[in-house]
Amino acid sequence: MVVRTRVQQDLLQILDDSFRNNFKTLPQKILIALSGGIDSLAMVLVAKEWCSKHNISLTSVTIDHKLRTNSSIEAEEVGKIMEQNNIKHQILVWDREGALVSNIESNARKARYSLLTDYAIKEHISIIVTAHHLDDQIETFFMRLLRGSGIDGLAAIKIKKNLADNIILFRPFLNITKQDLRSFLEERKQQWFEDKTNNDTNFLRNKIRKMLYDIEDKQIIDKRIIQTIKHFERAKDFLEGHTEEVFRNLVKAENQKLIVSLIDFKDLHEEIALRLLIRIFKEINGKYNKPRFKNLLNLYHKIINNQVNKRTTFAGIIIAINPEIVTFEPEK
Repeated sequence: MVVRTRVQQDLLQILDDSFRNNFKTLPQKILIALSGGIDSLAMVLVAKEWCSKHNISLTSVTIDHKLRTNSSIEAEEVGKIMEQNNIKHQILVWDREGALVSNIESNARKARYSLLTDYAIKEHISIIVTAHHLDDQIETFFMRLLRGSGIDGLAAIKIKKNLADNIILFRPFLNITKQDLRSFLEERKQQWFEDKTNNDTNFLRNKIRKMLYDIEDKQIIDKRIIQTIKHFERAKDFLEGHTEEVFRNLVKAENQKLIVSLIDFKDLHEEIALRLLIRIFKEINGKYNKPRFKNLLNLYHKIINNQVNKRTTFAGIIIAINPEIVTFEPEK
């Protein structure tokens, strides 16, 4: 008979509920991004039992970013832990030219998801699971706040995100604290790896983490921050829904072009007009990355102030204006 601790039972139940609430059917395979730290190691060990129960194939993947001198040794040690627990494990190396001197975190994150996605496609795995948790949500909120993010950036981290066609990034532990995951590993007497760069306050996230750790009444403050994040999430959902309604009502398709009445566009609230532009760009370009807000706002003012001289190009889209309509089409 398997005896489980309360923390283990809770994590198993949360993992099961997360999958059942977010997918119509349970997957045949999942991939877990595994660094060997507290978060991902707890996730993969909880997932091992859950996957065994539901006959789901589990693969753990460690990305060796080659940013630390001992990163390859550590990746091999993580592999040994997986072998001891009978979990399939793969190490993927970030092969790049030259040393990184700027935007290290951002570039490493992009590379990590690119490698994970490519591996998932090759192995026919549709769900990539990460161990993002409640503390990550709070840290991300402050990072984006300091960078001047708007409502979308300050809203909660999405539990599901499309990384590519038929590849979903899934974060089932967003409401779990890091302490819960630590307690789970401690109960199992399972060692984990500490990334020394987590103490480097040259990285913004680490600086924020230290600030939050040192704050008085941390649990109370954390709850209030999460409440604020949820307020932003509701506002974001409303604005996205309203923008979609405006798109359906105002935007007409004609010969690979999207057309909007200039008068109707000028009558829109600025926030909705900006979101409508982004929605139009996505419709035309498919996988469209949101432009810098400053550039988008500048384009909006040019349109409403009749400063577009017949036509202009923005992010690969040709925008043409006459006294009655604004036309958007892909640049050829």
